[in-house]
Amino acid sequence: MNLWFISDTHFGHRGIAETFVQEDGTPARPFATATEMDEVMIDRWNAVVKPPDHIYHLGDVSMVRGKQSPWLAGLLTRLQG
Repeated sequence: MNLWFISDTHFGHRGIAETFVQEDGTPARPFATATEMDEVMIDRWNAVVKPPDHIYHLGDVSMVRGKQSPWLAGLLTRLQG
């Protein structure tokens, strides 16, 4: 079992995936959508974190609020640890 600390994953944050650009106007992130970004983060998380591991997420898990709570709960069940 490993112990992991993480923060500010910002799952579902459209601005990070779709809006932020560099000074020359090119995208700051290589994702077309927030969903694409989320899928890559889930894959990378699960490649490192294993089911018996313990995770301490220190804040800003998601930038989605309100009616999207079931969406976030479903996403979190896909993360190992």
